[in-house]
Amino acid sequence: MTTRWKMRERVLLVVTVLIVGCGSPIGDLNRAASRLVRADSATEFNSAAWRLGDRHVRGRMLAHFASTHAVLGRDYHEVLTLLGPSECYVDYEDEPCYWVQLNGRPYTLEFGVNHSDRPGFVVSVGLAEQMVAPRLPRT
Repeated sequence: MTTRWKMRERVLLVVTVLIVGCGSPIGDLNRAASRLVRADSATEFNSAAWRLGDRHVRGRMLAHFASTHAVLGRDYHEVLTLLGPSECYVDYEDEPCYWVQLNGRPYTLEFGVNHSDRPGFVVSVGLAEQMVAPRLPRT
């Protein structure tokens, strides 16, 4: 093989590794949500700061939370213990969600909960873009 072909193979390998690595899911989030979260992450997750923080603070912590706290298959009360009282609900009162801001847009971080064979256990974690964000309290 010529030096030129060897160099081309190395470049292709590096590009492939970067593409695959950047597209891998974070924790329980799917690839699309992971890309969105990864682009706006800047802060380590801290339960107390999450509880006190607004949607902007939470958005910056979300990547670290997702990578360090697997909640699929766990009781939804564990989510409430980590993140505090739910700010909204997905479909039922036992399916918590929390407002986050990512790339300047409002989303809800939603936890789907099983209601049949394993009631109360988290079966999905996802982001849903919202058209209107809740009003922030005046300070």
